[in-house]
Amino acid sequence: MRYKILSIDDDKNFLISIKNVLELEDYNVTIISNSQKVLDVIQNEYFDVILLDVKMPGLNGLELFDLFTEKIPGTPVIMISGESNINTAVDVIKKGVYDFIEKPLDPDYLLSLLDKVLAKKKTVSSNNSDSQSFTITEFIGNSPATKKVFNEIEKVAPTEAKILLYGESGTGKELAAWAIHKNSKRKDKPYIKVNCAAIPSELLESELFGHRKGSYTGATEDREGKFGAANGGTLFLDEIGDMSLTLQSKLLRVLEESEIEIIGENIPRKVDVRIIAATNQSLEEKVIKREFREDLYYRLNVIKIIIPPLRDRRTDIIPLVKYYLEKFNHAYGRTLNKISKQAEGALLNYSWKGNVRELKNIIEKIVIFSQSDEISITDVLNVLSDANQVLIKNEIDDSITLQQARDKFEREFIISVLEKHDWRIEETAKSLGIDRSNLFRKMNKYEIESNQ
Repeated sequence: MRYKILSIDDDKNFLISIKNVLELEDYNVTIISNSQKVLDVIQNEYFDVILLDVKMPGLNGLELFDLFTEKIPGTPVIMISGESNINTAVDVIKKGVYDFIEKPLDPDYLLSLLDKVLAKKKTVSSNNSDSQSFTITEFIGNSPATKKVFNEIEKVAPTEAKILLYGESGTGKELAAWAIHKNSKRKDKPYIKVNCAAIPSELLESELFGHRKGSYTGATEDREGKFGAANGGTLFLDEIGDMSLTLQSKLLRVLEESEIEIIGENIPRKVDVRIIAATNQSLEEKVIKREFREDLYYRLNVIKIIIPPLRDRRTDIIPLVKYYLEKFNHAYGRTLNKISKQAEGALLNYSWKGNVRELKNIIEKIVIFSQSDEISITDVLNVLSDANQVLIKNEIDDSITLQQARDKFEREFIISVLEKHDWRIEETAKSLGIDRSNLFRKMNKYEIESNQ
């Protein structure tokens, strides 16, 4: 795991020296010399440790630390100063800064200090593994949107509140439900899931409540329902919006009375089950259309957690890619560990209509079909073409060759990155992972004229 360090200082030479020292030790280092740009960076990236100069033009170190406390609480900050001032050191430590060190820096001391900070973070994470088991599931990411979901799960999991999970298909609603259960007081009790859309409505009642032998044609033996199996634990009702109105009324009674009626029995049975429901539909709209009971909606919607689509948490894409790379490398005996900058750019800018589920499938294909130990732009294009969703704005033209399609994609991709960076060549080349001269050659090849 490469830890990510953010170093902020108005002295560019100092930043470069810090970057060189830390990258030799395999840290991933981002440097910023303009304090006004810090907010944009911390909103879009996660950092394990921040190195922060005290005196800077614009926002100074103390002002930035207050900003970090508000926006990214818990991130360790090490303050650095070119002036020895014991009062300043005491003040910043009192405010919550991890440590205060003076320039010129001793590289060995800095590395030792980082080891201590990160070892402490790792210990805290390990000690909290029981209470925050969702951090080790496939719900990967450190984007603000993902952190918000983690925080909501942490708060609601220990309660007995009913929870309604909203999100598009493939976003991770089932993982969120599992995380809630594993962080609840019922974590050692059964966790049962039912996909309401996958079971015909005429069979779903039996699936949920169970039946007695001979209670209807085909009932050749007694069967325990999911409510009975989940007694004392958690029942996850996925795609609740597809449940029939008739069954909705029976579910409402269960929620109100905490008892079920097994098909073929006349005596209700008490159950103690926590309900987590999920949907990719707007239940509010279904209520208006009278396709979903309003009273059931309010019973289920005690706590609503929205699982964001992957396009709204793009900084999670590469960590997810690396997670699934490791998983499928192990599964298929591969060592595909590197990703080219161009391939990263394509993955970051892809639409991901199928969300994390689609990403997982695509990475599996890449691991299977790639011919090298580094994911190239060609590997990505080949698999995205299989998914029928390449990153070109025009409709797919099956009259052109594969090379022509790739050239077309590369031209569109370069233009999109140029536009993203306001046609600044240096920044665009860096983002693409190529040098300026190479970018100019490609612009010439594809007849891309600068609008500057």
